[in-house]
Amino acid sequence: MTMKASFKGKFDVDKSGGTASLAFNAGNVKLRATMTDAALVAGPSLNGLSLAVEKPGFFIIDYNVPKKDVRFQFMNTIRIAEKPLNLTYIHMRGENRTIVDGSLVVDPANKLSANYTVVLFGFLNP
Repeated sequence: MTMKASFKGKFDVDKSGGTASLAFNAGNVKLRATMTDAALVAGPSLNGLSLAVEKPGFFIIDYNVPKKDVRFQFMNTIRIAEKPLNLTYIHMRGENRTIVDGSLVVDPANKLSANYTVVLFGFLNP
């Protein structure tokens, strides 16, 4: 089994500063660590560090290390009358927010989309 790795870096003077990502393909799953310049500015720290596990086209689980917060995203495509219906479910635990998104591609020029967001105040955080 071969393991591939990629490294991406970006620096934006006007906006967010710098970010760096290191990703490894482990079979059909991708493991990723992302760090912003906040992790290095005042000395090494966990600020700006996030870890992710992704199976492209199926799910992404992001963990924000300093906030101890997790974000889940699940994707799937089903066919309705031979047309693809793309469905996405996202839950952001720290924000108590859930998003359900769907888009039906009728043809390349026409797409029908629907999005629903639910915000739960205080119900999910201990």
